[in-house]
Amino acid sequence: MGVVQSFKLAFKQLLSNKMRSLLTMLGIIIGVLSVTLLVSVANSMTSSVNEQLDSLGSNLISVMISSKDPNEQLSYDDALKYKNLSNVKDVSASVSGASNVRYENYNESVSITGTDKDFFSLQNKKLDSGRLIENVDVKYNSKVCVLGNTISKDIFGFVDPIGKYITINGIKYKVIGILETSGADLTASDKQIYMPISSASRIIKNPYVSTMYLNVKDDSIIDNTMASIENKLNKNFDDKNDYKLINQQQILDTIYQMQDTMKTTVGVIAGISLLVGGIGIMNIMLVSVTERTREIGIRKALGAKRRDILIQFLIESIVISLIGGIIGSLLGVLGSLAFNSVLGVSSGISWGVVSFGLLFSVFVGVVFGITPANKASKLLPIDALRSE
Repeated sequence: MGVVQSFKLAFKQLLSNKMRSLLTMLGIIIGVLSVTLLVSVANSMTSSVNEQLDSLGSNLISVMISSKDPNEQLSYDDALKYKNLSNVKDVSASVSGASNVRYENYNESVSITGTDKDFFSLQNKKLDSGRLIENVDVKYNSKVCVLGNTISKDIFGFVDPIGKYITINGIKYKVIGILETSGADLTASDKQIYMPISSASRIIKNPYVSTMYLNVKDDSIIDNTMASIENKLNKNFDDKNDYKLINQQQILDTIYQMQDTMKTTVGVIAGISLLVGGIGIMNIMLVSVTERTREIGIRKALGAKRRDILIQFLIESIVISLIGGIIGSLLGVLGSLAFNSVLGVSSGISWGVVSFGLLFSVFVGVVFGITPANKASKLLPIDALRSE
């Protein structure tokens, strides 16, 4: 019997037991779907995060202050003095907290960030409409605010909010700008409200800086610059645990480690699913051999060789796993496209992973199909014909 005829018989056998065939494929479908969808989603999120981090560059230094001692705090004016350090180009600072925001039927607690003009360029936050906070707004404690893209839609829906007023802790603030969406946002800036640091300090009742951002001129000597910043910080803080000094490259390294861990986890999950699917295929094929014992005996009595029986059952196993792999890949690709469309991130579909999933499903069919196929091929014609 030729290979083509064996494939035809395999498809015929599958169609004669549709439900059992589908349940047999289920493990393979889940395994290939898992690896395709999860890797694609991981790639999409990774690409979006990397774009954000790369856009900030490696010359940004952040200082996060955690001290609660009023004598160890930095005021906004204190933070700006760090611009006098060698190799420091720009300095910005922020305070953060949460406040109640009201507008018509909207009444929620929202994250508030008080900052200045340079903050938006240092953080690479783009304006969608309106204008950003200016230094004059900070100087005169202007009651204005800029909304993240998501919080703007939550409060105003699809109505243009520019020029409208929202109430924050009982005080009205004019909306002057809307930021572009940040996609897979590490800092949840899409859900924050930004205002002049002088105004925010009064609202959240914190006159001290919580985070300071410094942009260096030459990132080749960033280590020396960080040492200078640390020396200056040590004059304000008795304990180094009261602040954390990091640069953008350290954040990138941490993100890359997380990405590698995530990919390994995805691989393990998919491998377990495929293993379970392979065991299911082997069990069903063993049952099939038992059910078709007389068929095997008749074929051998009519001259079929051991190789013919072996190839027939092996091909049936491969066809089951391959169809399961194809279905799983299609569902994974469709799920990834839907995910990208909903979140508005770039496609992370890896056709290499799709191909690997299909090839691995064939491999599973061969490995877990060889035992039932071998059992069928070893049946003696006389024993097979005696079976009921």
